Amino acid sequence: MRDFEIILIFWVLIVFFGSISAIVIVTRTSTIAPTEEKTAVYRKRPRDGLSIAGIFHSGFTLFGVYFITITIAELLVIFVKPLAGLICHSVILFLLLIQPIFMQNAKQRDLLTAMSLIPLIRIMSLAMPLVNLPQILWFPLIYFPLLIACIITMKTIAIKPSEVGIVSSGLYWQIPGGLVLGVVLGIVESLILQPEPMVRSLTLNDTWLMVLIIFLTTGMVEELIFRGILQKLAENVRAIGGILYVSAIFAVLHVGFYSLIDVIFVFLVAIIFAAIVKRTGSLVGVTLAHGMTNTVLFVIGPFILS
Repeated sequence: MRDFEIILIFWVLIVFFGSISAIVIVTRTSTIAPTEEKTAVYRKRPRDGLSIAGIFHSGFTLFGVYFITITIAELLVIFVKPLAGLICHSVILFLLLIQPIFMQNAKQRDLLTAMSLIPLIRIMSLAMPLVNLPQILWFPLIYFPLLIACIITMKTIAIKPSEVGIVSSGLYWQIPGGLVLGVVLGIVESLILQPEPMVRSLTLNDTWLMVLIIFLTTGMVEELIFRGILQKLAENVRAIGGILYVSAIFAVLHVGFYSLIDVIFVFLVAIIFAAIVKRTGSLVGVTLAHGMTNTVLFVIGPFILS
């Protein structure tokens, strides 16, 4: 009965937020390009100061509040009850889908819309009934819908693949460089966390599929979300501050490992990855580095470094 209830809740959430997303897309289509006359009026409006409306539309305060609420939701998942965190993330997702409709600043509006991917990551991992499924299926079942959400987000905001680092330049050094960097980072994080292995043995037969899935999910999809879509839009709002903001959120999503040292480590890694993407304009290197880091952390490291 419990599994049935979980599945029912999961699909109710999918239908509900899918409907909200459709409303947002339709609304944005009709309001995405205001006339020059309206734009001139917006520019003449004074700042709202410390009024409720001013706080609501203030970029700094607004994004700070979302960072705090995302952090609280993660702490609820880990230290209180997963259901409490799921509800909190669902409320955040609802607000991130609705609020951009009422915002006039196009750059902030686009970033808020894309930030809906953040609570969606946790909602997918908590609401989807994975307990009775093989662990190797967990990643595809969580990250494939997230990849679809990324594509929809890019279409909604009108972002080209090349703008988020989906390019093929510099492969001759990004491929080896990303893999080497991933090995180093994976070793360091393995020493910090010392996790249990995700495979039964360190043989080709037991590891190849898990490694492939790790590269295609946590590597490719997470980098597309954080160093691709979110970093691009956050930099439009505030260059260096945007990178630090996205990196901090990425680190917060790792509190589930119960290690403050690891959260700090992940934050520093996120900044390194962000700098690489900013310098190269490509996600290839960091995608491989991220995939290799998790491969060493969950597949190779537990057998060798233990």
